Amino acid sequence: MADNLSFELFYEAQLIPALTPLEERRKAVVKRISVTCGIVIALAVLVAALLWPSSGDLTILLLPVIGAAALCAFAFKLLSADYVHAFKTEVVGAIVKYISPDLIYLPKEGISGERFRASGISNHRIDRYSCEDMVKGVVDKTRIEFSELHAEYKTESVDSKGRRHTRWHTIFKGLFFIADFNKHFHGRTFVLPDTAERLLGRFGQVFQKMDQQHGELVRLEDPVFEKEFAVYSTDQVEARYILSPALMRRMLEFKRKTGSKVYFSFTGGEVNIGISSGKNRFEPKVFSTVLDIELAREFVSDLQLALGIVEDLNLNTRIWTKE
Repeated sequence: MADNLSFELFYEAQLIPALTPLEERRKAVVKRISVTCGIVIALAVLVAALLWPSSGDLTILLLPVIGAAALCAFAFKLLSADYVHAFKTEVVGAIVKYISPDLIYLPKEGISGERFRASGISNHRIDRYSCEDMVKGVVDKTRIEFSELHAEYKTESVDSKGRRHTRWHTIFKGLFFIADFNKHFHGRTFVLPDTAERLLGRFGQVFQKMDQQHGELVRLEDPVFEKEFAVYSTDQVEARYILSPALMRRMLEFKRKTGSKVYFSFTGGEVNIGISSGKNRFEPKVFSTVLDIELAREFVSDLQLALGIVEDLNLNTRIWTKE
């Protein structure tokens, strides 16, 4: 990555010419959203005024309020969609190329649901799935790809009045990274956040052993690593071969660096890494100016977090005959 001075020159020379017309476009989008939502709110107030005298029930007023909120959210998404896509294509795409010409950025694509399932990081049923902001290419010797994704499942219940309720639960939301791994392996090894042992101590090991979906529990000789992660594998010997002391140290350092829950799986010759986050990366601002170099720096920082995985986990070091 280039230094701060060269980034500032890049920002002035390439991003400002792209951002200036986008700023005018953003202002027009805000105006349309404001007018549309103003009309929706006025209609909601009118409907509430008509409903209240005839019913006298305060709960009936929730209907126009909920309806107005849903329509405003829909209007925001619809009216800002073209602006958001243009920003991502022209600005985020340029930043990706600035970081590395060997990478391509596809804002409307992402890691597919099939590849997320194949990683084995979660075996839960997926009822709703979305992905975006794909970056892929080669970092030195290592093929990589990553995107944001959100996988969910739903539950349904019926209350005492016979009303059906649907709730959505997040399986994983965040940045998902796939890279060619630098060692040969044939089994499947999973390194998952160890919530049970961290909360319950040695008693948590009982719950770890009960998880048979990912294979057998692997006991390692690194107490710090085992406090943070639970390791499962279809091949105990291979799991220890993959998780060398150096790699475990790097994985711990990476987790501390992200400050988030981190999931790893080693399957099919690849390492899959999930960085849990509620943050929606690479999204432009709508209600405040985009002519802000710090916004561009934030995009660079998010990209460097993902690309830094290659260096953080030493993936470019080829072991034995893997090239």
